[in-house]
Amino acid sequence: MPSMHMQTRSDRFCLRLPRLFLLPLFFILLLGFSGCREEEFDVLNVESSLSALYFLPEGESASILTLSFELTSDDSVVEVQVSSPDATSRWVVSAKRDEGGRFTVGPLSMGKGNTLAEGVYSMVILNERGKTIDRTVAVRSPDTSVDPFRWGSFDPDTRTLVLKKSATLQVGNDHVDLKEGESHVFAVGEDEFYLSFDRGATIVRVTL
Repeated sequence: MPSMHMQTRSDRFCLRLPRLFLLPLFFILLLGFSGCREEEFDVLNVESSLSALYFLPEGESASILTLSFELTSDDSVVEVQVSSPDATSRWVVSAKRDEGGRFTVGPLSMGKGNTLAEGVYSMVILNERGKTIDRTVAVRSPDTSVDPFRWGSFDPDTRTLVLKKSATLQVGNDHVDLKEGESHVFAVGEDEFYLSFDRGATIVRVTL
């Protein structure tokens, strides 16, 4: 007659022991997988514009570069380093995400009398977690036929501007689109304005 094994309290404890170990093991594995999933950090939809900026009545000029992009991460502020094709010019700036989800860098310039060349610029983006993105950006010279000294006329007595070519007028933070032949009267105290032609390819800053 085969012997029968009587289950004791210690036997019941041994049967439950593996289940007690499975629960913490499950959480350890879960945490491990969670730690392996890093937030994606990449750049999308990079755009660039190189503009010619003229200062009147001084007659001096400069180049300004503006870059914009989107990020796949939820970063709201990043540090951006931009280098010119010959690496002789370099800028390090902070960029904030705007309401449309884009980051804008610039306008970047080397000041009056200096021209930025077209070519391939390098851009390094650094977020708060120390992650970086290296990208190259092709920048082209502005495509414009505007004569910066013959864009219109200004009558100092009536403080009236008359344009010979369509442009966007900026006075302070206000922007107005003016067509060829249209005029604008400046208020007293408005002693500086900007005119942007050909989608920003040529910009004229006028000091009255």
